[in-house]
Amino acid sequence: MLVDLINTNYLTILNDNFDKYLIVERSKYNKIIQSIITYVNENSLVISSPESLVVTNDLTNDPLIIYSFKPSIDSKNITNLIYKLNKNDKESEYTQLRTVIENVSYNINYNFRHLCTVRKINKLPNENISIFTPEIKNGISYLPSEIELIEVYKKIYNLEYYCDLEKNLLLENKLFKIVKQRYSKGVFGGFKLNNIDYLGVIKNKLINNLFSKDLVLIGDWAIDYLGGTGNDSYGKSVNLNKISAISNINPVKLLNQMNNLISNITDVKISLKRNNVIVPTDSNIEIYSYYIKNSKNKHILELYKINYELIPYKKIKNINIGSKWVILRFLFIEFWIFRVLYYNNFINKNIYLKKINTLWKNINIAKSSNNDGDLYLGTYIPNNTLIKIKNKKLFQPYYPSIN
Repeated sequence: MLVDLINTNYLTILNDNFDKYLIVERSKYNKIIQSIITYVNENSLVISSPESLVVTNDLTNDPLIIYSFKPSIDSKNITNLIYKLNKNDKESEYTQLRTVIENVSYNINYNFRHLCTVRKINKLPNENISIFTPEIKNGISYLPSEIELIEVYKKIYNLEYYCDLEKNLLLENKLFKIVKQRYSKGVFGGFKLNNIDYLGVIKNKLINNLFSKDLVLIGDWAIDYLGGTGNDSYGKSVNLNKISAISNINPVKLLNQMNNLISNITDVKISLKRNNVIVPTDSNIEIYSYYIKNSKNKHILELYKINYELIPYKKIKNINIGSKWVILRFLFIEFWIFRVLYYNNFINKNIYLKKINTLWKNINIAKSSNNDGDLYLGTYIPNNTLIKIKNKKLFQPYYPSIN
C-alpha cells in the first residue's frame, strides 16, 4: 500500500503545498496566542517564561505558563475565548480544558495541541499582581527574574533535570544579570544584645547538635561557614541573625529537640508557628518560625520544610551546609518573603531595604563559591507522581463546543 502511495504524485503535492499550509496553520495559532496574551494583560495575570526574558521574544513555540489568583475562573474564560475566536473552524470542537489539580493547575488544548497551563499563585495576604513587580517586555507582564531563579536553582540541583543542567546553568547566568540590573535600579525595591549574648550561645548549640544530622544549614550562617570562619564567628554580627534551615523533619519534633537541647543553659522556651507567607510558584515548601518566648519574641530559626526533594549538601566542620544552588534558591525565597512583608505593611521601608541589601551581599558571596555538595538529604518523588497523589478524584475535560 505504501509503495502504491509513493508511486503516485502524492508526496510532490504535499511538498508543494507544505509551506502554504504551514503559514496558514501557524498564523491561526499566532492569533490564538495573541488573544491569550491580551486576556493576561487585561486581567492582571502574569506569564512565566524565563527563556523569553533572556533568549527570545517568541511565545508561540512552547505552551504558555500563566499564573493567576483564580485559576479555575481564568482557565475557563481563556478556553471559552479560544473557542469563540475559532468557532467557524472545524478544529474548534477540540478546544479542551483539562483539570490537572483542582483549583491549582489547568491545561488548555486546541486541536490536540497544548496551548497553555494556568496555575494558581499560592496564597498571599494581598492578592495584587503588583507585589511581583513584573518585568514588562513588549507589553507582556512576566514573572520577574528573581522569582524565576527560585525554580531554576531547584532544577540545577535536582537530578530529575540533570539532562538539562547545561541549559539551566546558562539560563541562571543570564537571569542573574537581569537581577543585578533590577537591584541596581532599586526594583527589588533585629534587636541589640545586652551584657551576654545568650542567644548566640543558644544558636551555636543548636547548630552544633542539629545540623550534623537532620538539618541542612542555609542563609546567613551558611554564608559565614562558606567564608571559612564557621563557629569562630561566635560573638560576631552573624549571631544577631536567625538560623535558616532546610529539612524534611517534622516541625513539632524539631521543636521538642530544640527545647531539650537548651534546657540546661536557660529557662526560656522556644515556640513554633507556621508562616503564612508561601512561595508563589511552589506549594511543596512549608515555612515554620521558631521564637524565644518572651515579650519581644526573638526569632531563633526559620525552617523550610521540603517534601519529596533531594537536597545536596556538604560537610564543613561536621555541619551540613547546603550546596551553592540550594543556598541561592532559598536566598531568593527570602527576597520574596521580605517583599510580601513590606507590601503588606508588616515592616517599614528602612528595615526592608536593610534586609534586601544584606541578602544581596550574601547572594553574591554564594554565587562566587564552589560549594556543589556531594551528599543528599530527603526523599525524592517525581512531580508527575505527586500530582497523581494530590488528586483525590478524576475530572472530565471541559469542552466549550458541547456545553
